Amino acid sequence: MGARVAVVDRWPHAQQVADIGDCMRRIALVLVGLSIALTQAQGQLAILKRDLKDLEAWASADTNDSQRKYLLALAHWKRHEWRQTDSLLRAAIALEPRFAAAYLALALLPQARRPQLVDEEARDRVPESWRPAVKEAAEFYARAFRTDPMVSLEVMGIDVEEPEIVDYTAPETQVYLRYYAWAIDLALGRYQSAQQRLTKLAQREVKFPRPARAEAEEAAERGDPHSVGRQRLPVHARGAAPSRWE
Repeated sequence: MGARVAVVDRWPHAQQVADIGDCMRRIALVLVGLSIALTQAQGQLAILKRDLKDLEAWASADTNDSQRKYLLALAHWKRHEWRQTDSLLRAAIALEPRFAAAYLALALLPQARRPQLVDEEARDRVPESWRPAVKEAAEFYARAFRTDPMVSLEVMGIDVEEPEIVDYTAPETQVYLRYYAWAIDLALGRYQSAQQRLTKLAQREVKFPRPARAEAEEAAERGDPHSVGRQRLPVHARGAAPSRWE
Protein backbone atom coordinates (compact mmCIF):
# COMPACT_ATOMS: atom_id res chain seq x y z
CA MET A 1 0.00 0.00 0.00
CA GLY A 2 2.80 2.33 0.95
CA ALA A 3 4.56 1.68 -2.35
CA ARG A 4 1.42 2.47 -4.31
CA VAL A 5 1.01 5.76 -2.46
CA ALA A 6 4.65 6.64 -3.14
CA VAL A 7 4.22 5.95 -6.85
CA VAL A 8 1.09 8.07 -7.06
CA ASP A 9 2.78 10.84 -5.11
CA ARG A 10 5.49 11.12 -7.75
CA TRP A 11 2.94 12.24 -10.32
CA PRO A 12 2.61 16.02 -10.36
CA HIS A 13 -0.71 17.46 -9.28
CA ALA A 14 -2.69 19.74 -11.59
CA GLN A 15 -1.15 22.90 -10.11
CA GLN A 16 2.33 21.43 -10.46
CA VAL A 17 1.67 20.65 -14.10
CA ALA A 18 0.55 24.23 -14.63
CA ASP A 19 3.67 25.50 -12.84
CA ILE A 20 5.92 23.34 -14.99
CA GLY A 21 4.14 24.53 -18.11
CA ASP A 22 4.71 28.12 -17.08
CA CYS A 23 8.36 27.31 -16.40
CA MET A 24 8.75 25.77 -19.84
CA ARG A 25 7.10 28.74 -21.54
CA ARG A 26 9.46 31.15 -19.78
CA ILE A 27 12.47 29.09 -20.75
CA ALA A 28 11.19 28.82 -24.32
CA LEU A 29 11.01 32.62 -24.59
CA VAL A 30 14.70 32.80 -23.79
CA LEU A 31 15.64 29.93 -26.09
CA VAL A 32 13.79 31.58 -28.96
CA GLY A 33 16.30 34.41 -29.06
CA LEU A 34 19.50 32.46 -28.50
CA SER A 35 20.16 31.65 -32.14
CA ILE A 36 20.18 35.28 -33.25
CA ALA A 37 20.95 37.24 -30.09
CA LEU A 38 24.69 37.36 -30.72
CA THR A 39 24.45 39.03 -34.11
CA GLN A 40 21.87 41.50 -32.83
CA ALA A 41 23.83 42.53 -29.77
CA GLN A 42 27.34 42.73 -31.20
CA GLY A 43 28.45 46.29 -31.77
CA GLN A 44 25.34 47.86 -30.30
CA LEU A 45 26.56 48.12 -26.73
CA ALA A 46 30.10 49.19 -27.63
CA ILE A 47 28.85 52.74 -28.06
CA LEU A 48 27.88 52.81 -24.37
CA LYS A 49 31.57 52.99 -23.46
CA ARG A 50 31.73 56.51 -24.84
CA ASP A 51 31.52 59.55 -22.57
CA LEU A 52 27.93 60.36 -21.63
CA LYS A 53 28.23 63.95 -22.86
CA ASP A 54 29.38 62.69 -26.24
CA LEU A 55 26.42 60.30 -26.38
CA GLU A 56 24.00 63.08 -25.46
CA ALA A 57 25.41 65.30 -28.20
CA TRP A 58 25.17 62.41 -30.68
CA ALA A 59 21.54 61.72 -29.71
CA SER A 60 20.66 65.41 -29.88
CA ALA A 61 21.94 65.62 -33.45
CA ASP A 62 18.80 63.78 -34.59
CA THR A 63 15.94 64.05 -32.12
CA ASN A 64 13.69 61.94 -34.34
CA ASP A 65 15.99 58.91 -34.23
CA SER A 66 14.44 56.36 -31.88
CA GLN A 67 17.57 54.18 -31.92
CA ARG A 68 19.71 57.04 -30.61
CA LYS A 69 17.26 57.68 -27.78
CA TYR A 70 17.25 53.98 -26.96
CA LEU A 71 21.04 53.73 -26.76
CA LEU A 72 21.25 56.91 -24.71
CA ALA A 73 18.66 55.37 -22.37
CA LEU A 74 20.89 52.32 -21.93
CA ALA A 75 23.84 54.58 -21.16
CA HIS A 76 21.81 56.16 -18.35
CA TRP A 77 20.76 52.66 -17.25
CA LYS A 78 24.43 51.72 -16.77
CA ARG A 79 24.74 54.73 -14.47
CA HIS A 80 21.52 53.83 -12.60
CA GLU A 81 19.90 57.08 -13.66
CA TRP A 82 16.43 55.61 -13.75
CA ARG A 83 14.30 58.66 -14.50
CA GLN A 84 16.32 59.55 -17.58
CA THR A 85 16.29 55.91 -18.67
CA ASP A 86 12.52 55.64 -18.39
CA SER A 87 11.92 58.95 -20.13
CA LEU A 88 14.20 58.16 -23.08
CA LEU A 89 12.77 54.66 -23.57
CA ARG A 90 9.25 56.06 -23.66
CA ALA A 91 10.37 58.70 -26.13
CA ALA A 92 11.84 55.95 -28.30
CA ILE A 93 8.57 53.99 -28.49
CA ALA A 94 6.66 57.22 -29.09
CA LEU A 95 8.80 57.75 -32.17
CA GLU A 96 8.71 54.07 -33.19
CA PRO A 97 5.68 52.20 -31.78
CA ARG A 98 7.12 48.87 -33.00
CA PHE A 99 10.47 49.24 -31.22
CA ALA A 100 10.49 45.83 -29.55
CA ALA A 101 13.86 46.22 -27.78
CA ALA A 102 12.67 49.42 -26.10
CA TYR A 103 9.53 47.64 -24.86
CA LEU A 104 11.66 44.85 -23.42
CA ALA A 105 13.90 47.38 -21.68
CA LEU A 106 10.86 49.08 -20.16
CA ALA A 107 9.60 45.66 -19.03
CA LEU A 108 12.82 44.92 -17.14
CA LEU A 109 13.41 48.42 -15.81
CA PRO A 110 11.27 48.15 -12.62
CA GLN A 111 13.22 45.07 -11.53
CA ALA A 112 16.49 46.90 -12.13
CA ARG A 113 15.28 49.83 -10.06
CA ARG A 114 13.98 47.60 -7.24
CA PRO A 115 15.91 44.28 -7.11
CA GLN A 116 13.58 42.72 -4.52
CA LEU A 117 10.57 43.25 -6.79
CA VAL A 118 10.75 39.76 -8.33
CA ASP A 119 10.50 38.07 -4.96
CA GLU A 120 7.72 40.44 -3.93
CA GLU A 121 5.80 39.48 -7.06
CA ALA A 122 6.32 35.78 -6.38
CA ARG A 123 4.92 36.17 -2.86
CA ASP A 124 2.14 38.54 -3.91
CA ARG A 125 3.61 41.21 -1.66
CA VAL A 126 4.26 43.98 -4.14
CA PRO A 127 3.97 47.36 -2.39
CA GLU A 128 0.88 49.28 -3.42
CA SER A 129 2.97 52.07 -4.89
CA TRP A 130 4.77 49.60 -7.22
CA ARG A 131 1.74 47.67 -8.48
CA PRO A 132 1.00 49.98 -11.45
CA ALA A 133 4.64 49.67 -12.58
CA VAL A 134 4.50 45.86 -12.30
CA LYS A 135 1.30 45.70 -14.32
CA GLU A 136 2.69 48.01 -16.98
CA ALA A 137 5.96 46.02 -17.13
CA ALA A 138 4.02 42.84 -17.87
CA GLU A 139 2.25 44.63 -20.72
CA PHE A 140 5.55 45.91 -22.10
CA TYR A 141 7.05 42.42 -21.91
CA ALA A 142 4.18 40.87 -23.83
CA ARG A 143 4.23 43.64 -26.42
CA ALA A 144 7.97 43.25 -26.98
CA PHE A 145 7.62 39.61 -28.02
CA ARG A 146 4.36 40.14 -29.91
CA THR A 147 6.04 42.86 -31.92
CA ASP A 148 9.18 40.84 -32.58
CA PRO A 149 9.55 37.24 -31.30
CA MET A 150 13.27 37.58 -32.08
CA VAL A 151 13.67 40.82 -30.10
CA SER A 152 17.25 41.68 -29.20
CA LEU A 153 18.20 40.56 -25.68
CA GLU A 154 21.04 43.07 -25.35
CA VAL A 155 19.40 44.93 -22.47
CA MET A 156 19.91 41.84 -20.29
CA GLY A 157 23.65 42.46 -20.26
CA ILE A 158 23.61 46.16 -19.44
CA ASP A 159 24.58 45.92 -15.78
CA VAL A 160 26.10 42.48 -15.33
CA GLU A 161 29.29 41.27 -13.69
CA GLU A 162 30.04 37.59 -13.40
CA PRO A 163 29.84 36.41 -9.79
CA GLU A 164 33.05 35.29 -8.14
CA ILE A 165 32.65 31.73 -6.88
CA VAL A 166 34.85 30.91 -3.91
CA ASP A 167 33.52 27.49 -2.93
CA TYR A 168 32.07 25.28 -5.65
CA THR A 169 30.88 22.75 -3.06
CA ALA A 170 28.71 25.21 -1.16
CA PRO A 171 24.92 24.53 -1.45
CA GLU A 172 24.31 28.15 -2.47
CA THR A 173 26.84 27.80 -5.28
CA GLN A 174 25.19 24.62 -6.53
CA VAL A 175 21.81 26.37 -6.62
CA TYR A 176 23.35 29.29 -8.49
CA LEU A 177 24.98 27.02 -11.07
CA ARG A 178 21.78 25.06 -11.60
CA TYR A 179 19.17 27.82 -11.63
CA TYR A 180 20.91 31.13 -12.36
CA ALA A 181 24.21 30.66 -14.23
CA TRP A 182 22.38 30.44 -17.56
CA ALA A 183 21.38 34.09 -17.15
CA ILE A 184 24.97 35.22 -16.69
CA ASP A 185 25.98 33.18 -19.74
CA LEU A 186 23.19 34.76 -21.76
CA ALA A 187 23.99 38.30 -20.63
CA LEU A 188 27.69 37.88 -21.40
CA GLY A 189 27.13 36.36 -24.84
CA ARG A 190 27.90 32.72 -24.02
CA TYR A 191 24.82 31.52 -25.85
CA GLN A 192 25.72 27.87 -26.32
CA SER A 193 26.41 27.48 -22.62
CA ALA A 194 23.19 29.30 -21.75
CA GLN A 195 21.18 27.02 -24.01
CA GLN A 196 22.78 23.91 -22.52
CA ARG A 197 22.05 25.05 -18.96
CA LEU A 198 18.44 25.95 -19.81
CA THR A 199 17.89 22.61 -21.51
CA LYS A 200 19.16 20.74 -18.44
CA LEU A 201 17.02 22.92 -16.18
CA ALA A 202 13.91 22.24 -18.25
CA GLN A 203 14.57 18.50 -18.26
CA ARG A 204 15.11 18.50 -14.51
CA GLU A 205 11.90 20.44 -13.88
CA VAL A 206 9.88 17.95 -15.90
CA LYS A 207 11.38 14.92 -14.14
CA PHE A 208 11.75 16.23 -10.60
CA PRO A 209 9.52 19.27 -10.05
CA ARG A 210 9.00 18.86 -6.31
CA PRO A 211 12.60 18.10 -5.22
CA ALA A 212 13.87 20.97 -7.35
CA ARG A 213 11.53 23.43 -5.70
CA ALA A 214 12.39 22.12 -2.23
CA GLU A 215 16.10 22.46 -2.98
CA ALA A 216 15.74 26.07 -4.06
CA GLU A 217 13.58 26.93 -1.06
CA GLU A 218 16.05 25.37 1.39
CA ALA A 219 18.90 27.31 -0.22
CA ALA A 220 16.88 30.50 0.03
CA GLU A 221 16.43 29.89 3.75
CA ARG A 222 20.20 29.46 4.20
CA GLY A 223 21.01 32.68 2.38
CA ASP A 224 20.29 34.81 -0.65
CA PRO A 225 20.43 32.54 -3.75
CA HIS A 226 20.31 35.61 -5.99
CA SER A 227 23.94 36.47 -5.29
CA VAL A 228 27.28 34.72 -5.22
CA GLY A 229 30.36 36.64 -4.13
CA ARG A 230 28.16 39.70 -3.52
CA GLN A 231 27.65 40.25 -7.24
CA ARG A 232 24.15 41.05 -8.52
CA LEU A 233 22.58 38.81 -11.10
CA PRO A 234 20.99 40.33 -14.19
CA VAL A 235 17.34 41.26 -13.81
CA HIS A 236 16.13 38.42 -16.02
CA ALA A 237 17.67 35.87 -13.64
CA ARG A 238 16.23 36.99 -10.36
CA GLY A 239 13.50 34.70 -9.14
CA ALA A 240 14.35 32.10 -11.76
CA ALA A 241 14.47 29.19 -9.32
CA PRO A 242 11.33 27.01 -9.16
CA SER A 243 10.16 28.66 -5.94
CA ARG A 244 9.14 31.65 -8.05
CA TRP A 245 6.46 29.64 -9.77
CA GLU A 246 4.53 28.62 -6.68
